[in-house]
Amino acid sequence: VSTQSTGGNLLMTTLNHRSYAFCTDRWNPSQTEWNTLLTLVQPEEKERIERFKRPVAKGVYLTGKDNPDAKASLVGRILLRKLISENLKLPHEQIKLARTPKGKPYLINSDLTTPLYVNVSHSDGWVAVSYTHLRAHETGRNL
Repeated sequence: VSTQSTGGNLLMTTLNHRSYAFCTDRWNPSQTEWNTLLTLVQPEEKERIERFKRPVAKGVYLTGKDNPDAKASLVGRILLRKLISENLKLPHEQIKLARTPKGKPYLINSDLTTPLYVNVSHSDGWVAVSYTHLRAHETGRNL
């Protein structure tokens, strides 16, 4: 097992498994940075992220970069795309993701002979993403 930590973020690697964790509580993107990052996810994911609203008072909602749920969702998608790109040597723009009926992400445009199992989890200001090729160890991360 190999572990690296930088600024509260974490990368864990074993022979058949890799995980990233990122603390979104410490991340305060500018509007320009937020808008740029939104261009890195598929249009349907961008629309989903933009719909997040968190009530803070009657008729007042946190949205976009100020909404912790939107931040966690965007970070999760970007980290997932990074893991897939690194693992499969697939260019970012060629990665196409979909969701199972239960909301679990999967890669839809892969010619893999060995399946890639992925997971995204977020809780209490942290986002974790992981993958494995081993069905017996189908990946899951709870925070």
